[in-house]
Amino acid sequence: MGAHLSRLILSNIRNLAETDLALAPKLNVFVGANGSGKTSLLEAIHVLGVGRSFRARSMQQVISFGAQDCLVRAKVNPNAEQPHSGVWLGVARDLAGGVQYRVGEKVEKSSAELTKKLPLQLIDVNSPLLLEGGPSYRRQFVDWGVFHVEHDFLNNWRLMQRALEQRNAALKKRQQPPAVWDELYIKYSLAVDSARLRYIAKFSEIFAAMLRELLDITNIELRYFRGWSEDKDLFAVLSSTLSLDLALGYTNRGPHRAELEVLIGGRAVKSVLSRGQLKIFVCVMLLARTKLLETVQSGVFLIDDLHAELDKRSCSIFVSAIKALGCQAFITGVEADVLNALLQGCAAQMFHVEQGRIEEYTG
Repeated sequence: MGAHLSRLILSNIRNLAETDLALAPKLNVFVGANGSGKTSLLEAIHVLGVGRSFRARSMQQVISFGAQDCLVRAKVNPNAEQPHSGVWLGVARDLAGGVQYRVGEKVEKSSAELTKKLPLQLIDVNSPLLLEGGPSYRRQFVDWGVFHVEHDFLNNWRLMQRALEQRNAALKKRQQPPAVWDELYIKYSLAVDSARLRYIAKFSEIFAAMLRELLDITNIELRYFRGWSEDKDLFAVLSSTLSLDLALGYTNRGPHRAELEVLIGGRAVKSVLSRGQLKIFVCVMLLARTKLLETVQSGVFLIDDLHAELDKRSCSIFVSAIKALGCQAFITGVEADVLNALLQGCAAQMFHVEQGRIEEYTG
């Protein structure tokens, strides 16, 4: 068993009461009526690992009514055999926009260090957007994976974004960007693009194998478009499109416009599969991405309403695959009997959620 959350403490998260939970290293299941606080529990873990909610743009919607701030802390243990070791992660957010990230006793400047230690994979009602939504969803999917396997990627990506922002600021004023910003944008764009290409090559192989094994899909194809002509130098492209960029007021070629197409039999997946099939397809994409982590077992799955749009067979395939990878999972559902049946006998720590209070499930 790899790294996992062994204890979770939170306060002032939506309708949840102050909570202190001892967690299982594999499956943790939360059952209760709609609106009881199950999804809020997953949201709290997401805030811890990413620094923000997956349900709301503003933390004002996440912080409990009448409270000024919220706190989420969790202990990450390296393995089940060393229960007293590990490090505490913490995130504090307030209504004024203040935020503090901690790893152990150290205050971090961003959520990046927490994300490294807590690689979260989220499955919820919006998961099919990975395939149905615009290119930004798939860029983020790829960049999350690259971030976890190439240690200099985040710095290169940030420097590329900074150069792009400066270039766009000049273009917005209908001014030719200073040469220095073009040079920096090109330098870091090429680093970002190369890292993405290396990652997609590895991901494609693992993903294709998992699709064959789990869903019996064999005619899958991934096409990566880097955001400018494959046969042209980026400097030449920026030069040739400068008049267009000046007219638009922004840079229209580069890695920030990259796209990953996912095809079955030469057709876009979203036009071939039903919504339920899309969801299990996305689940396999996340499993493949997890398999590429430096420590596979450190992946943590947040699965909101496991059987929503997934049939019993798909649920069984997904849960069994998570178990095989050795990852920890947090799963929500309405009925304990239904979830127990879907878990196919996999041992799980069960919790009952009612009116914001979380207690061990006693049946």
